[in-house]
Amino acid sequence: MKPILLPASIVLLGCWLSADTGQRLLKGGDISILQAIEDHGGVYKVDGKPADPLKIFKDHGCNAMRLRLFHSPNGTSPLVNDLAYTVALGARIRRAGMELLLDIHYSDTWADPSHQWKPKAWEQLSFEELEQAVYQYTRDAIQQMREAGAMPSIVQIGNEIGPGMLWDSGRVGGSFNTPQQWQQLGRLLNAGIRGARDGAGDESIRTMIHVQMGGDVPKTRQYFENIEKERVDYDLIGLSYYPWWHSDGRGLDPLRENLAAIIERFDKDVMVVETAYPWIANNPDATQLLHKGQLRPLVPGLPASRSNQKAFLERILKTVRQAPDGRGLGVFYWAPEYIPSDTLKPGRAHLSLFDEEGNVLPGMAAFLEEN
Repeated sequence: MKPILLPASIVLLGCWLSADTGQRLLKGGDISILQAIEDHGGVYKVDGKPADPLKIFKDHGCNAMRLRLFHSPNGTSPLVNDLAYTVALGARIRRAGMELLLDIHYSDTWADPSHQWKPKAWEQLSFEELEQAVYQYTRDAIQQMREAGAMPSIVQIGNEIGPGMLWDSGRVGGSFNTPQQWQQLGRLLNAGIRGARDGAGDESIRTMIHVQMGGDVPKTRQYFENIEKERVDYDLIGLSYYPWWHSDGRGLDPLRENLAAIIERFDKDVMVVETAYPWIANNPDATQLLHKGQLRPLVPGLPASRSNQKAFLERILKTVRQAPDGRGLGVFYWAPEYIPSDTLKPGRAHLSLFDEEGNVLPGMAAFLEEN
């Protein structure tokens, strides 16, 4: 997840050119528990032969990876992503010749639209103390990553923060949708952005605000207009787009509409930083995904299968690549590395880019075909 000299920040953002727009497209996945899976005996393969998973990704056209960072996770998989773990895996990604997108959750556990709780260490801080903690934590994390050879090109200030972050101080959903709450969210976001840039020192880094409503034009526009009012000084917009939640049964049309609308309104590069698709059905109806006891629609005409996982990924890459004005910057697949091992079974195997034996699936080749 650039003999005329181009800005270093552009050079860092990828090595492959899109044939349609000339925009460099970042392609890869969020592989945050890859090391934990390997440590528990998981083996990644090509045609049954063990191989370095990062080499598999790179050989299939990936040029960037995404990692999450929790503040003080409990260490039980998948909550393993403390700073030491993230630095080590980030350095491994950089040594493999790929760029790094860092996703800071600002929580001890999952931060998403239903959970944006503060780290336990910050629960009793005043708002001013919390603002300073966000700045210092972000600055120190980026500085340590830079010094360890794990420098990210992009850093997310929060994960899927449509309803805000660091609840309730930066909460903006429901009854918290007030001018005061938006002002506080803006201050927290700017503190994280300043921290990232200061931690980067002389290195180039771009900051991202990531929201979950990848297929909802009005909500996305309203959100970014609100943080615009608070003068949040970010660089990129990140979206999640899972068709069973965000497409309303319309395939990729809602994403395409949202990309066009927010690029026109905010003049920012946009990335899909979370997406996925099943290679095998997890219920009797292969046209729908079973999630938390509910059936949810997949893309019409693409029931779960190996070939259709690839077809979906090809379509979403093309959709982002063809975004207006060449402002589509990249696509990251969420949890492509999830395979079961002897002592760790992370689930979601039906959405991985490897089968349950660890063999790379045809879907991975979609990245290669976009080069």
